Amino acid sequence: MRASQDYRITFVGNIESSANDNIDVFVHFADGTSFVATFFTLLNIESLMKKYAATGESGSGKYFWAASMILVEVLDEEYIRCAVDDLLESGLFHGAFEAVY
Repeated sequence: MRASQDYRITFVGNIESSANDNIDVFVHFADGTSFVATFFTLLNIESLMKKYAATGESGSGKYFWAASMILVEVLDEEYIRCAVDDLLESGLFHGAFEAVY
């Protein structure tokens, strides 16, 4: 188990809407290891599938997938930190995040 002070988080890009967005999140540990996952809101996935239906992507919106995907109710730093802390405490972190080499 690692406490929240044992890591730092960096975001790729900016969160435009805490209700409807996604963002890549890197977690960096003091030992030099780093991991990445993409955080989504459910509304964002719904919006993406509707977009894909119009563009023809993902079987014309019939499916959605993302590697190392984590769903949050609200896309903000507090919810992201809560998820990271909980995944670390539960031992599920390495199943949810992908190692960066």
